[in-house]
Amino acid sequence: SKFTRIHLVLDNHRSHKTTSVREACNDLNIELLFQPAYTPEFNCCEPMWAVVKQNFKYKLAEHKMTVLKQHDFEALLW
Repeated sequence: SKFTRIHLVLDNHRSHKTTSVREACNDLNIELLFQPAYTPEFNCCEPMWAVVKQNFKYKLAEHKMTVLKQHDFEALLW
């Protein structure tokens, strides 16, 4: 192949394993490497999501909101 092989590490989300993704990766000389199942500690974005979720839950409880509209949801993220 004219391209250097790329190794892409992914979690096991099913969208990463579709036929269209595999075909595109094959065409682009990308090898998909999947992390072991149930190992979020290997996914570097997980600590960031933990902080985002913790802050969101705190704000949600602080505002005593049980039903959210889209603009409420967006406001709580910031």
